[in-house]
Amino acid sequence: MALQDPIAAYNAANPYEATLLCQALEGAGIAAHVIDDATQAGVWLGGLVPEPNKTQIWIERADAEAARVFLADYERRAVELSQADSPSVASGVPLIAVTCDACGKTSQFSANLKGSVQSCENCGAYLDVGESTDDPADWAAETQVSEAAEEPR
Repeated sequence: MALQDPIAAYNAANPYEATLLCQALEGAGIAAHVIDDATQAGVWLGGLVPEPNKTQIWIERADAEAARVFLADYERRAVELSQADSPSVASGVPLIAVTCDACGKTSQFSANLKGSVQSCENCGAYLDVGESTDDPADWAAETQVSEAAEEPR
């Protein structure tokens, strides 16, 4: 059914999010439609320009308050889920900040990854996370400790 007095209620990140939210709104009794504005105004040589080509959810003006509450709850839960996926929040493990030699930007990794090699989130270059035992002086100290433990008494 067509909307009589439509308003844009939400700018989705992509058509998939918009479709799922539209279905959820309709499940909550709020008539909603997805509008994906992929006009020529937002097209250039490299593809689509994101701002003119918004994927939006449109609703009836009369349902605006109910939709606002529903969408605010959706966004709150999305933030909670993204924080729960974060290693520092989920496990209480702190993050280690590593500055990339290639691009100069800082990436953060879970302290559980200390001593490992990871990819820079910005440029993909390899990064050593935290202090590692790659120093030959550390190898010598570790060898002495392990040899002392192996000596018979």
